[in-house]
Amino acid sequence: MEHMLMRTTYLEAGLLHRERVEPAPCGERIGPRGASPDAEYRARRRHGFTLIELLVVVSIIALLIAILLPSLSKAMASARQVVCASNERQMGMAVMTYGLDHKQYFPAGVNRSNGDWIWPPTLRRELAGAMDVFYCPAADPKTRWVRKLGSGLAPDVYGWQQDEYHLGSGRGSWFSYGYNVWGYPFYPGNALGTGTYHNVGGSDGYQTMSSVVAPATFIVLGDSNWDLNTLGDVNWSAYIGGYAPRQYPGAVHVERVNTLRGDGHAETERQDELITAAFNDQVNRQWNRDNRPHW
Repeated sequence: MEHMLMRTTYLEAGLLHRERVEPAPCGERIGPRGASPDAEYRARRRHGFTLIELLVVVSIIALLIAILLPSLSKAMASARQVVCASNERQMGMAVMTYGLDHKQYFPAGVNRSNGDWIWPPTLRRELAGAMDVFYCPAADPKTRWVRKLGSGLAPDVYGWQQDEYHLGSGRGSWFSYGYNVWGYPFYPGNALGTGTYHNVGGSDGYQTMSSVVAPATFIVLGDSNWDLNTLGDVNWSAYIGGYAPRQYPGAVHVERVNTLRGDGHAETERQDELITAAFNDQVNRQWNRDNRPHW
């Protein structure tokens, strides 16, 4: 009897000291040793990625960048082109507003007496002092028009302000947009564009908007050739024309150019559709108020 009692006590003690096995969470499988495979997987993950896994991830990221980068670059170029066209349309509105207040004349381009570029301050005044529209985002930052003071000059009738340095030929001035003052071809006394000088009579002076035969095709202004690597004009980057490389409109939008036409709309074209090197009458006409080719 005593022996049986002791055996029962030992059995009870064994049960009390038996290792307790927790039930597996719902959905997990129980392994042969009582451990869940999902739990073992989580335990292994605590040690991080292996080198092979990291190399695979890096390779995938590099591949995605290579695929997406050209598309991203094109999207950014398109965005800059859209902003540029918007700038030109705003300048076109300023030209029209000036004409309404000045008997339908275009703003003149140059002050012949001192070489000042006068169309930029004239349009700035019509735009209530805004200057961002005079910078194409696809152009070199050196072409951004930044107002600088300290010249000691008085304000003038063209829009230059008190103590402001004037842009002009031979002064290291750069501009991202050019005004079509000369038309094609260019020679003194026969400016066929918007008009060259403010204080000169005849075809070199102020010209009327009513003299434009085909406003929808007549070039008023556009991207300029400020790039010396493409024979840009160091003295006259604020002016464009189809007669010489130094005055060709600049192809800054992936080989294309934005131009403002006489009816106020902006167009995007290849540069070779705007220059007269090919002796194309249709190309030539768009530079001239009379819509006629001149050779």
